Amino acid sequence: MYIIPTEDLDTDKRARFRKEVIENLVYFAMHELNLPKEVLSLRDLLAEDLGLLDWTTPKDKQWINTPISNRTYIGIYKLLQLNAYPSITVVEFWVDRSRIAKVGIESCYSGLPILERMKEALLDPVAREVMNRLTDTESKICLIGSKMEGYFSEPIIIKANAHFEVNIYHREEKSDYLILGGFVVEPKGMTVV
Repeated sequence: MYIIPTEDLDTDKRARFRKEVIENLVYFAMHELNLPKEVLSLRDLLAEDLGLLDWTTPKDKQWINTPISNRTYIGIYKLLQLNAYPSITVVEFWVDRSRIAKVGIESCYSGLPILERMKEALLDPVAREVMNRLTDTESKICLIGSKMEGYFSEPIIIKANAHFEVNIYHREEKSDYLILGGFVVEPKGMTVV
């Protein structure tokens, strides 16, 4: 498995990655839970689904270590890095104590660091006005075009009742901000724990 920088994928290819994850999740949930598609709910993956408060990574190696609910299926197909000077070089995924992927992500950092672009954007009065109106960090970063985003060559599927772990390797010991993009499929009416 490897990561493909978003700028190397056209819109159709990105849509196919998302569609593949959704189809896999729905298939597994339908067959393993013995439920029709109509009673399943599809939603975006949240940090809380993985036992996190937010997408901030720790300074040490282990980031995620959580059991997945007995009726929840998770699919991860991309990651986003929002730190101007990222330290994470490798992300390692484990399901039920077996490593399923170890992915180097530095190839996606070609557009970083972003602080110089941010300074330039803020010198433009129109850009500065738009930035002042935006309230969330991700929207500001998207405006400047400074986030790193990459798609996994294969989706990571975590079935119900699995134990999921993610380890990260750093160039230097510091917290970072890494978002895992994906979906959750579960029976309608379930709540995030």
